[in-house]
Amino acid sequence: MPSGPREDESPAKVDSVTGLYRIGQERTAVRAGGDDHQDQPTQRWKRPQLPAKITFTVVVGKYPGQRYNVSGEAVIGRDEAADIFLADPTVSQRHARVVFRDGQYFIEDLDSTNGTVVNGQRVESRMLQSGDRVKIGLTELVVTVLS
Repeated sequence: MPSGPREDESPAKVDSVTGLYRIGQERTAVRAGGDDHQDQPTQRWKRPQLPAKITFTVVVGKYPGQRYNVSGEAVIGRDEAADIFLADPTVSQRHARVVFRDGQYFIEDLDSTNGTVVNGQRVESRMLQSGDRVKIGLTELVVTVLS
């Protein structure tokens, strides 16, 4: 009689009521009346990982104290359609992107003219943590990751 998790060969399924994903199936011995044992399947479920929130606060730039809250993904740039709009002529229209991947937030430079700098180092892509200082053009933002 199997005693632990068993690989489920079917694709992951979502319970439409709870929103949980099935991640496997295990078999558990259940006593039914007397000494009889029956082998019944018990499904294990896991909630999908939702992004934490991240906040960018302008500390140097046109609007010091301005806060931008992000959950998931956002584009930073001079384009008024950007999720985080920076009115700074040294910022590219679509300068950088913030993405949530593998349970962490990352910033990715979008081939900007002046680059993206995190804690004094120019980066193409870098994981973000609370307290990081992101410089885009002449604007500097401080990162706060909220769990």
